[in-house]
Amino acid sequence: MVRVHAIIEINKENVLNTIAIEHPFVCFTLDWWPDSKVSFGNASWIGTGLNNLDLEHPKLIQAARTLASSHKHGLLRIGGTLQDSVIYDFKSSEKHCLPFPFQPDENSRSGFTQECFSAARRREINNFLEKSNLKFIFGLNALDGRYDDFRRAWNSEKTKALLEELKTTKMAKRLFGLELGNEIYGKNGQGVELSAQIAAGDFATLRKIMKTALSDDVKLLGYDTALDFNWLDDFFSNLTSLETKLDAFTWHQYPLGPGSDPLLAEKILNPRFFDKFSAHIDVLSEKQAFWKEHENLPLWMGETGGAYNSGRNEVTNRFVSSFWFLNLLGIFAEKKHKAFCRQTLIGGNYGLLQLKVNKIETNPDFWAAFLFGSFMKEHVIEIYCENKLFKSYATRQQRSITILIINFSEKKETEQISIEVFNAFAYRKTAIVTSEKLDSNTVFINGVKADLPKDSDEIPSIHDFVVYEKNRKTIELPAHSYGFFILHGFK
Repeated sequence: MVRVHAIIEINKENVLNTIAIEHPFVCFTLDWWPDSKVSFGNASWIGTGLNNLDLEHPKLIQAARTLASSHKHGLLRIGGTLQDSVIYDFKSSEKHCLPFPFQPDENSRSGFTQECFSAARRREINNFLEKSNLKFIFGLNALDGRYDDFRRAWNSEKTKALLEELKTTKMAKRLFGLELGNEIYGKNGQGVELSAQIAAGDFATLRKIMKTALSDDVKLLGYDTALDFNWLDDFFSNLTSLETKLDAFTWHQYPLGPGSDPLLAEKILNPRFFDKFSAHIDVLSEKQAFWKEHENLPLWMGETGGAYNSGRNEVTNRFVSSFWFLNLLGIFAEKKHKAFCRQTLIGGNYGLLQLKVNKIETNPDFWAAFLFGSFMKEHVIEIYCENKLFKSYATRQQRSITILIINFSEKKETEQISIEVFNAFAYRKTAIVTSEKLDSNTVFINGVKADLPKDSDEIPSIHDFVVYEKNRKTIELPAHSYGFFILHGFK
């Protein structure tokens, strides 16, 4: 057996960020795409779009409860490209009101027609949120009243009515925050040219509506688009003039590129691939300092599934996907972001869950999200590993330190890596995740197949997946695997 030796050093005093204090760091999304959405010849949204999904499916609720168990509540974002084509209905007693469903329309900015969203469906969503112990972020339609002329003012009347309904039905108790528009701002807006001045006015209007209709706990989030710093400078200047502030700055990015890329898996398995993207995040922190009154806004990765346009089948829903996912979770945690919203909980080929003929199954990234959310909390601290084949991240809790190590080394090069933790500690808890193949959708945690309990009323405990080890400073991590190591009695 060939071994590679590396030393990990932890600086517990150098705190880079704090996460998972007031809300979870790992959040997940539900999107609006209809059954007719086809990406690169693959129809991966059948039965999983927000208006089509069976929200009473026992396995869906069980999986959501499992993810939520890492915090006092889970966090679900409802939104996506088609949120700006949704019509809010308040009269129909049916689950689906007309027009339904979204129909392909090559002349529209989104590629689809509009769709109706009924009060009955909102009640079903609320029941799902309550059963799953989730709070939700809702993406509002920012194009209402100006689909054919983006110079017009936003028509906020239906948003007012919607928020009043949420308050009346007590669904507002589950409301964590509101977003306005999805990927419609700046040079990266999709088929929309909203000026920064108009957009700032819209957010100011929404803030006023929120003050009247909702409690002060509900957050205003934005801007939910890939970064355009020139536009953002103008936007925040206008917000200042309007005496309006956001509660968090959310942005979107799919750094792996399109899901059609046949070399996607090779990108994921390159430990240096995200180095350039990591520097891109640093630029955001530098730019934020010039936003004056907004310079201390919490930063969120508001949406990413790695590869855009539904991901790639047999890549972003397989074990290999966990390598980009965990790597980015660690990068964003180190770089002062307070949340990371994964596209999607279910839907597309990048879901944490997969619908297969009415059966919902966990994809490997479900377990990556569950373990990261359960273990990586509080103070994100500096960690250094000399070997570039591994990525390592660390957090410090009151009585322990948790290390995440991702082993990118290939089996043809090494069977196992031996890592020495430079710092002393008393004992550790370990969760090592492996799979028989990179393109498998089955994972093993400490050699045991990861699966949800057969009884949908039960959820797994994180303690079910760890083993306890005393007096072991050396970590043995198989090639193409990752592990969480919780060190107690750290010195």
